Amino acid sequence: MKIIGVIEADLEKSPIGTRSRLADELLGEAVLRRTVRRGARSARLAGLHVVVPPSQRAAIDDLLHGLPVRVETCDAPPPAWQALVRSARKWALGGWRGGIWGACWFDEQMHLPMLEALASRESADAVAVIPAAGCLIDPALLEAMIDHQARFVDSQPFVFTQAPPGLAGCLLTTPFLADLARAGHPLGRLFTYRPQNPALDLISKECCYQSPNHVACASARLLADNRRSVELIGACLAELGHGDGANSSAVCRWLAERSREGVDRLPAEIEVELTTRDQLPETLLRPRGRLVGERGDLDLRLLEKLVEGLEGYDDVNLVFGGFGEPLLHPEFGRSLSIARESHVLGLGVCTNALALDRRACELIVRCGVDCLAVSLDANDAHTYRRLHGCDGYQRAVANVEELIRTQNELLSPLPLIVPQLVKVRENMSHMEAFFDGWLRKTGWATITSFNHGAGQRPSLAVRSMAPPSRTPCARLWSRCLVLADGTVVACDQDFAARGPLGNLHEIPLAEIWGSRLEGLRVAHRSGRYDAHPLCPTCDEWHRP
Repeated sequence: MKIIGVIEADLEKSPIGTRSRLADELLGEAVLRRTVRRGARSARLAGLHVVVPPSQRAAIDDLLHGLPVRVETCDAPPPAWQALVRSARKWALGGWRGGIWGACWFDEQMHLPMLEALASRESADAVAVIPAAGCLIDPALLEAMIDHQARFVDSQPFVFTQAPPGLAGCLLTTPFLADLARAGHPLGRLFTYRPQNPALDLISKECCYQSPNHVACASARLLADNRRSVELIGACLAELGHGDGANSSAVCRWLAERSREGVDRLPAEIEVELTTRDQLPETLLRPRGRLVGERGDLDLRLLEKLVEGLEGYDDVNLVFGGFGEPLLHPEFGRSLSIARESHVLGLGVCTNALALDRRACELIVRCGVDCLAVSLDANDAHTYRRLHGCDGYQRAVANVEELIRTQNELLSPLPLIVPQLVKVRENMSHMEAFFDGWLRKTGWATITSFNHGAGQRPSLAVRSMAPPSRTPCARLWSRCLVLADGTVVACDQDFAARGPLGNLHEIPLAEIWGSRLEGLRVAHRSGRYDAHPLCPTCDEWHRP
């Protein structure tokens, strides 16, 4: 069986939209050169090809001089779905899958017609897709996947494995590449639930090479396409060495040991409350109105200060949400512009859609919002009224449909629209119709459990989803919440700011995140969950 390795490379932009770092040196060697050198160590590959834009051919030739690789050029336009995948993957950078719309790491850069044409020209039976920024790619894991492919080639047209992005490749047979190219959708769509054709998860089938459990369960972006990942990979190589020691098993064990020890200078996701005003102050499902109090509207000078402090980190996602309706901020459009013109990677908005009129739709589309999460929580007007205390169902649904029309008119695939339902007994009978219906209409939907805010509200949960054994809250290392008055709190359980960490009017976010929150992290690491007034009664500590 002839298998060729293919690396799609671009020296200007990464697949997630950040500055390309392929030519940057990492511990004395260019990122792309590291990737090629490690990939070329797989003896099962019948050649390694790096495909680049024609204008970059000379630079790539110089960068890879002396390595056993063939540089190819391709000037074909990107797939039609690339913008969707890019926005979807921003919210799951550290997972091999988990992105909105079912997007996986291998969807980030997979030009299917080019791959099929190259495989056909080389008379290859299959292609091993290797990420250009995957300078920790494990040749032994790649060879194990190739052996697995050979055993099941008659029944499985592709092989993947569960591993952090950057450690493994993905194998696809040449006929399957042609089928995917004709279908016009990314490989990751095969991993999603489809109402018209429900099936078992592909991780239970022979197309999944079963990595060791500690590899399959590890989470980190090991692709050198943003500052945070470059720092992580550099630390890993410095400790494990540049040779065979940095294999997938050793890297994932290193990640597990490090996971709660250090903290990055800035969180990966920042939620910002623009206002506490809301059209659903009496809703049963989320803290609003009297429970939250009045914090006014966020001073946009504070937002400007916040995003200016993100300079240098290019993987931070910003979400306008909190405990009010962002669209009611009098300068909502300017808020979007400030965020989009900054160093923010992903931009999201959480809304109940009641103020999502034509003007708001155009603002959201034109400003390039990546994701719009819409709180609907019901599939009919009667249930909506019982849960939210308001007759707003028809208006909310009509406004979402108006947004879809606006996208079509402006020829924009964004934002990704994600209708949401908080599961309680009153709407359990709606779940299947809600999920399947919106999946067909917008491509994605989510169902979440009820959050009682660490006991601050009566629980309406069908049952607690918390695991039996308590562990440190992962979000203390990845996320924070800025309230409309500038107060920073540890997480979204603290809607009344009972445990404030500081205020952005007085202290930079980096200082609050790095030092003010560290005491709580230390307490969680040592198994003490009483250092914050809400932690002892929290049921949400297990969320990623």
